[in-house]
Amino acid sequence: MSVEIALARLLGPAGYGLYAVGFTLFVITAVISPLGLDQGVIYFGARYLHDDAGRFKGVLFRSVGYTVLAGSILAIGCFLLAPWLANDIFRKPALTFVFRGFALAILMAAALKTMGAATRISHNMRRSVLAEELVPPVSTLLLILVFFHLGWGVHGAVLAVSISFTLAACVAAYCLCELFPVLLSPAVKAVGDSGGLIRFSLATGALVGLTNIYYGLDRFLVAYFWAARDVGIYQAAAQTSNQFVTIVGAFSMALTPMIADLYHHGEIERLNELFKVSTKWALYLSLPLFAVIWVAPGDFMAALYGEHYRSGGLILAVLAVGQLINVATGAVFFLAVMTGQQKRLIQASAVAVAVTVGLDFLLIPRIGPVGAALGTTLVGGGMWIFMLLQLRSVLGLWPFDRRYLKGLTIAAMCVAFLVALHSSLGASPQVTIIVMGVCSVAIFAVALPALGLDLEDSELLALIRSRLFNVVK
Repeated sequence: MSVEIALARLLGPAGYGLYAVGFTLFVITAVISPLGLDQGVIYFGARYLHDDAGRFKGVLFRSVGYTVLAGSILAIGCFLLAPWLANDIFRKPALTFVFRGFALAILMAAALKTMGAATRISHNMRRSVLAEELVPPVSTLLLILVFFHLGWGVHGAVLAVSISFTLAACVAAYCLCELFPVLLSPAVKAVGDSGGLIRFSLATGALVGLTNIYYGLDRFLVAYFWAARDVGIYQAAAQTSNQFVTIVGAFSMALTPMIADLYHHGEIERLNELFKVSTKWALYLSLPLFAVIWVAPGDFMAALYGEHYRSGGLILAVLAVGQLINVATGAVFFLAVMTGQQKRLIQASAVAVAVTVGLDFLLIPRIGPVGAALGTTLVGGGMWIFMLLQLRSVLGLWPFDRRYLKGLTIAAMCVAFLVALHSSLGASPQVTIIVMGVCSVAIFAVALPALGLDLEDSELLALIRSRLFNVVK
């Protein structure tokens, strides 16, 4: 998030808009290029970790190798097609360098994704967090500041991303070999059939590809119909709303190996309880932020990105609703993948892509970027609710019970307080958001313990803490 704020402020809406189109293409291709092997390596690696060193080594080698191959093909394609995309599709010639500059980042991000996932088989999250969550943003931010000082502008931002993901991929490779010495042991031969791994991963990869294409369509279609400045404002709002996804992702990264283990051992009741408690806490962590955004979306945008971005407040408010639905439905994506429900999720994602395109072509020319936000929220929210209902129908998994009432009651009280506070502050956007944010978090931090934590809440927090910080001996 700090990288996006820095870029938005340094480049301005127009420059940030050009970067956003290229970055969206980078994200989609980088997620597609592992072909689902980032999930396949967990699914099969967890099965062989303790029982068959040769098959375990084979799964890791094949997963990373196929990912690098696919990433190379997509990176070369992006480089060669850049002039056509920039000039004929988006009618913005400056995008040629942007697309080409992201080509190396596509390959490195794909390798990073699969290797980072492989480290999580150990149930230890520290190395994965280091390689995937810390190295890329920190190094990118530092390089952006250096390159901006040199006057490189958008070109420097693109170059910073490529260098940072190269560094992160190297860190992930080192961590993987440190965690699993068997990978470098000549005494253990990599064995196993690639067929099962590829079949499982391709199905998952199709699902991930459709899902990410869906979440990138809005940026592309705003760029198609409107100017780079509008894309920049929309990107700032979308990236801000994505902080809700970060919360879900943090829980999902820690829980995915556990989901695989519980499902493999047929412990559906424990899996359902994990689903309930993790979803509840993801929602609890999201509601303070959501309350502030919904009460003062324009101030939120201006405080983070500057007054030029204030007009994106309505876009942010609309997108935040869709992301809150995403949070409230929990880790349905990873549950569907790890429990063999990929086909239904692929079908839902395909329908979502088609409907989103139709809505965006209808709404964006008429009401501008807000139309893209509205289409994304309606379709995205509907897709996650559909998958939640499917999991309930097929596996009996359902996250909601009376324990949610405490959080919802506190949220209603918080919003009422923030509305009154916002109308009386009259301060700068930065001061307004800081004061409202502190009050929102304080209300939840005080009210939740006062109403009493459930026993399973303490157990989940202890479990997540152990996954994040315990070192595998």
